[in-house]
Amino acid sequence: MSKTAKEPKITPAMRQFHDFKEKYPDCVLFFRMGDFYEM
Repeated sequence: MSKTAKEPKITPAMRQFHDFKEKYPDCVLFFRMGDFYEM
């Protein structure tokens, strides 16, 4: 029986967060998602 692993879709906001994290790996990023900030 084979299992197919589904990769979760990355939203444009999360793609942008990962791009910034690659560019500034040693910084803490505060990324606003609606009313809250992600770190």
